[in-house]
Amino acid sequence: MIHLRQRTALITLGVIVLCGIGVAFAQQLKAPPTAVAAVDLQAVFDGAKLREVIRADQQKRGEQLQAEQKDRQQKLAAMEQDLKVMKAGTPEYAKLQDDMAMKALEYNNWLQFENAKLMRDQGVNLEKLYRYALESIEKIAQERGIDIVVYKETAPNFQWENPQQLSAQIQIRKVLYAADTVDITNDVIQRLNNEHAAN
Repeated sequence: MIHLRQRTALITLGVIVLCGIGVAFAQQLKAPPTAVAAVDLQAVFDGAKLREVIRADQQKRGEQLQAEQKDRQQKLAAMEQDLKVMKAGTPEYAKLQDDMAMKALEYNNWLQFENAKLMRDQGVNLEKLYRYALESIEKIAQERGIDIVVYKETAPNFQWENPQQLSAQIQIRKVLYAADTVDITNDVIQRLNNEHAAN
């Protein structure tokens, strides 16, 4: 009987020790809290001084292209007017007709090339702005010990014609809620603008 009590006591003591070791081990495995912040990238883009510079450059380039486009169109129109006063069937008429066809082809190719170049430059500039924003976000996160920064979307303004469209819009939302206390958008804008001003 005494042996049975001793055995039971030893088994109970063993179970208690094992439970204590298990709890201690579980506490060691428990990850530290994760610091999270949110950034509204669209607000960062809208508030970035660099974007204003990029837009001004794009507008200037667009105006230059419009002026050149108008000049080329006027030259084609002048050739067409010259063609109207010439006698059809003459060698001069045929030469001007060929020149005009060549100029029209050059104009169309030039216009396609410039539009493609403009689109490519817009993409390059957007990528540049995005990279600068990411650098600012990373620096702020490292300074503040933030582990994860998520994309904070502006409040949804759902526009849909059928439930499938609404469902698709709901599914692409990345963050459903972010408290204002974790929003570092204004800090990112300020850092981005300060770094742009320093350069």
